Amino acid sequence: MEREVNMTVMDLFKSDQCKRAVAAVQRRAERQEDINKLIDSFFDVGILAQIQCDDNQIVYGRRGTGKTHLLKVLKSRVENVSTVVVYIDLRTLGSTNQFSDLTLSVKQRCLSLFRDIFGQIHDELLDFICASANQNADKGLEVLSQLNESFTRTSSITTASEFQSRVKLSDSGTANATVSASISQGASASISSTESNLKEREEQIKETKSIISDNVVFPELDSALRRLLTVMNIRLFILLDEWSSIPRDIQQYLAEFIKRSVIANPKVTVKIGALEQRSTFYQRVRDDLTIGLEVGADISAALDLDDYYVFDRSPEQVTNMFMHILHGHLKVDLPMIGDDAESVFTFFSQKKAFEELVRASEGVARDLLYIFSKSYFASLKALRGNIDKPTIIECAREWYIQDKQGNLGEELSRVLERIVKEVIGDRKVRSFLIPAGLERHPKMQMLFDARVVHLVKRGYADKDNPGNRYNIYTLDFGTYVDLMNTSIAPKLDFEKTDMEDDKEHFVVPFDDKRRIRRVILHEKVFSDE
Repeated sequence: MEREVNMTVMDLFKSDQCKRAVAAVQRRAERQEDINKLIDSFFDVGILAQIQCDDNQIVYGRRGTGKTHLLKVLKSRVENVSTVVVYIDLRTLGSTNQFSDLTLSVKQRCLSLFRDIFGQIHDELLDFICASANQNADKGLEVLSQLNESFTRTSSITTASEFQSRVKLSDSGTANATVSASISQGASASISSTESNLKEREEQIKETKSIISDNVVFPELDSALRRLLTVMNIRLFILLDEWSSIPRDIQQYLAEFIKRSVIANPKVTVKIGALEQRSTFYQRVRDDLTIGLEVGADISAALDLDDYYVFDRSPEQVTNMFMHILHGHLKVDLPMIGDDAESVFTFFSQKKAFEELVRASEGVARDLLYIFSKSYFASLKALRGNIDKPTIIECAREWYIQDKQGNLGEELSRVLERIVKEVIGDRKVRSFLIPAGLERHPKMQMLFDARVVHLVKRGYADKDNPGNRYNIYTLDFGTYVDLMNTSIAPKLDFEKTDMEDDKEHFVVPFDDKRRIRRVILHEKVFSDE
């Protein structure tokens, strides 16, 4: 009986349907056109309930942590006959000039992007009104027209200027003598003499110019939007995804436009998906003036998706989450694996192989799906009936080189090399501490955003220096797998026994068999000098 079950599992693993299902797994939510598949593949770890409310909120998370997936599922949950939801991918807005032509004024660049946003909001409201059976639809269309005018208005400003001009005038006295003689047929001669006196005269010249100016009239926009939502008796949810795709030098100004137009409206809710390290929502101009959305006052930072998937902090919990995430993505095209999420273990030689996949993903769902797909097809190529740990390690190394290391650039690559040498090469560990203030260092932010270092814990207190606070980071799984065949090959399993007598250096466990020593990095690691 056991042999029959195993054969069935192996047959499923090698089946064409399974191959198609794995190949069809969407690693990017925006590529999934079937909203039902998007919903079915979503696994809520307690996040959805926190943002399914009327508060204006920012959802942080690095690329691949599931911000887009979350916002699209939120859209499906709150959209109904009394709620219009507008999902806007900010990467699709703007034109080439707005991003490449820095001679354009900030006003021009922001105004155009703001109009793009409100253009999509207008279109969604128009579609809703036209499709609804609301008895106030005609009145709603009238108010919607007024709303459109408030953010597309152009005005003409006439300016007058005066300047002086000197003109030379001729005051002429003329003596003319003309002699004509018929020398031959058709011929004549004429002589003329002129005397002129030139004079100058100053003239005052007036000139007028008309300047066309684009403006958004915020009071009118706010008033029209409030009337529209009241007339139609609806709420409006605005979901702004990929905020960090907007040029950073104008993000705070665009945020100011959003604040003035919709944030104060009780019938409007704004949710923003952003990369924390690449987002600017406000700027303090002076002590009593800020531009943009002040986080905490105007809009709240609801949650950071990265905090939910830190493997080193809670291995069992994260393994369980990723088991459900993988199961959900497979089941939409492979229903025969059943409803039990643990059925995904049948794809692996043992449960520990799946746990290695979770570790290799470093809390990023997109990396989990990519490494799983590469491991599955690598196993098929090797004529195996399941995925084993060495295959996962090799595919994680390939994914690290292809997707992460290759996108760092020279300068960041040198910084990463120095960190790897000191942390893995010299200390034979993969986690380290940096002073809390150093997390804002641009190079540290870029390494974190590139997913080659991962935040484990903020605000760790050093008992030897009580006034100092540190953040604990860990190097990506791929960084030390990539060193396996080098002279500084890391030890992947740090046994407790070799550190049992050195407990003051324990910082955070990888799991119940692993400890790391404390390694503190300072700002000099980011410098080539």
